[in-house]
Amino acid sequence: LEGLPRGKRTARFRCVLCLIDDQGHISHYAGDCEGHIATAPQGDSGFGYDPIFIPAGKNESFAQLGEKIKSGMSHRARAAAFLQEVLKEI
Repeated sequence: LEGLPRGKRTARFRCVLCLIDDQGHISHYAGDCEGHIATAPQGDSGFGYDPIFIPAGKNESFAQLGEKIKSGMSHRARAAAFLQEVLKEI
């Protein structure tokens, strides 16, 4: 990615949760977190790609935002929110 402008450094985290009910029906619930890849690692928190992933609308990496903010906007949180709504109806 070296030398590419921000517009060409787009990235996305995606989480897909699967629910299989007692009838064997399978449902999928996806959550995405759009962003871009930083030119250099930023921050010491988190794991994996957190220091280089900057979510859309933010100027800091997941590693800089902290666990509370990251957890509220992450791909996992979004997929879980979709699944949670379905589980409330069951």
